[in-house]
Amino acid sequence: MDPNLSIPADAPKAVALAADEFAKYWKLVTGRDFAEETNAVAHFGIDPAFYEECMKPLVARLNPYRSKVKPDMTDEEVMDVYEHAAKEWMNIDFIVSRLRERYVERKLIEDAGF
Repeated sequence: MDPNLSIPADAPKAVALAADEFAKYWKLVTGRDFAEETNAVAHFGIDPAFYEECMKPLVARLNPYRSKVKPDMTDEEVMDVYEHAAKEWMNIDFIVSRLRERYVERKLIEDAGF
């Protein structure tokens, strides 16, 4: 780790808050706990293909980092979670919207025969 990098003492708390906010958002959007294994119809009943193609990989990538968030995280653990998950947790509404937009655009173009 860069010795000039200053990590605030409350960084584990900030990462934990980002993880909690993501979990709350996920529960609001899907009606299910983030850590729970679910199927496409439960998440996106009208468009299971979107879940399978776009959301399932996102969940698979972010889910393992949730269990790494704890009050006594080291600086290295904080940086790892922040770099690989917390940035996305903090912007999950934008990320899901962007995934959906790109998915719909691609499907419209495919359906038009281009």
